[in-house]
Amino acid sequence: MLNWLKFNKNYPAFWKKYLENIDKKSNRFVVLTTDTSGYDVNKNTILSLGAIAVKNDKIVVGDTFEVVVRRTALTEKYVDNDKDFLKNENEVSEPFAIEAFVNFVSNATLIGHRIDFDIEIINVALKKIGCSELKNEALDLEVMFRKLKHISDDKQIEIKSILETFEVEKVDRNSTILDAYDLAIVFLKLKLKLGF
Repeated sequence: MLNWLKFNKNYPAFWKKYLENIDKKSNRFVVLTTDTSGYDVNKNTILSLGAIAVKNDKIVVGDTFEVVVRRTALTEKYVDNDKDFLKNENEVSEPFAIEAFVNFVSNATLIGHRIDFDIEIINVALKKIGCSELKNEALDLEVMFRKLKHISDDKQIEIKSILETFEVEKVDRNSTILDAYDLAIVFLKLKLKLGF
C-alpha cells in the first residue's frame, strides 16, 4: 500500500524511477558540492553542481557529475558576472540539471560539508518541477569532523580548516567537481579514522 501512495502522484518518469530504487541499499557514496547565488534557498538558485562517487573506500574518478546551470534574471541579480565558471557555453536549464543529478545520484548516500543546505536547495528545485524531496541518506563532513575531534555542536567549522587538518591543499578555483574531489579525500580520511 505504501508503494501505491508513493506513486499515486503524477510525478515525472525520472522521479518515479528514483523512488522505485531509493529503498534499495547501496554501497555507493556521492560527494556533492553546489555553488549557489546565495544562502537563502527560497531566493537564491543553483549555479553549478559537482559530484564524485566513492565506492569500496576508493574515489571513482570515472563516476563523476558536473553541470553549470543556465543563468536567469534571478541569478543575474545576485551573481558577479565576471566569474569565469559562469561563462560556459555548456550551461543547461535548472530542470535538466536537477533531473540529470537525480539520475546520477540514484540511491547513493550523499556526503558534503553542511550537506543540509545542498539538499535543501536541490529540494526547492525539485519542487519546481513537480517532485517531492530527496530521500537519500546523508552524512555531513562537519559533523563527522566534530565527532572525531570532540568539538561541541555549536561551533561551526569551515571547510578550509578541515582540509588543512587532513593536509588537502585547496587551490583557488571555481569548479564544483574539483571541490567534490577534495571533499571525497576528506570523507575517506574521516571514514577511516571514525572506523565505519
